[in-house]
Amino acid sequence: MLDKQLQELKQLPEDKQLKEKIYRQLHTKKPKRFTGLKEALLLTIMIAIAFFLFILPPAQQTTTSAGDITLFTAFGGEPGQFFARPSTLYTGVYHEENEQLLDFFRTFDEHMIVTEDVKLGEHIADIVMIQNGKQTRYQMSDTYLLNVDTGVFYQGDETYEDAFNIAYTPHNDPGFAIFMPIVVIILHGVISNRYKKANITFEIPVKYNAPVIMGFLVIMGSSMFYHQQIGPIFKPLLIIFPVAFGLVMWKIIKKIAPSPFVYRMEMIRVLVSFGLLILLLWSM
Repeated sequence: MLDKQLQELKQLPEDKQLKEKIYRQLHTKKPKRFTGLKEALLLTIMIAIAFFLFILPPAQQTTTSAGDITLFTAFGGEPGQFFARPSTLYTGVYHEENEQLLDFFRTFDEHMIVTEDVKLGEHIADIVMIQNGKQTRYQMSDTYLLNVDTGVFYQGDETYEDAFNIAYTPHNDPGFAIFMPIVVIILHGVISNRYKKANITFEIPVKYNAPVIMGFLVIMGSSMFYHQQIGPIFKPLLIIFPVAFGLVMWKIIKKIAPSPFVYRMEMIRVLVSFGLLILLLWSM
């Protein structure tokens, strides 16, 4: 009796419209929307990262004991330009803690004599010295030293060369940046493998991500050019770009993700990219 009923069911005509409707419902199910509280929490976390990494300077860089000095250096100066700033919140500026260089400037008058009719050498390091609340700007070169504020040149003794070699050291070199593409490639491979196992094909349409990525690259490229050719950039301003990138991509993914699984995978991709950009800016 049961076999006969099964045979009758198999002979019933297939309802293609119903089948297509069920298929569309299964494959176009939208991810659950974040509540307003969760969206606010994510935004707060991103802003907090920016705040603690860039806006709050370390306390030891803003205070010095009486009579002591604080040095901030910038590698690769140019005659007539000055790139150092009294804070590491600017790109390319390093808080110098080398005791040999600090001792050199503490006993500056013992090592340097005023000279005239000279010019700086080809290799230059810009230095801001803070002592008793007063800032003095210097340019150390492989030949002479210039007090930028007074325009006076100095010639050093045998200790000057060692002090210059310390100052003329590129500290802000983000060597880890070469590993960032590797991290991105590995992440892309992991997410693609998860999609493959779930039998999902998903790509963000070019009309969405191309303008965002191109705009971001143009802005960051312009910032890098400004840093190299014109002068340091205040890092809290740079943090606006990765935050804006993350928020825009988040909105796009919320709009087009076909399922909660895809939404989670793509948000992992965005958050990792956001973190890598933060690290890159922090190292500048």
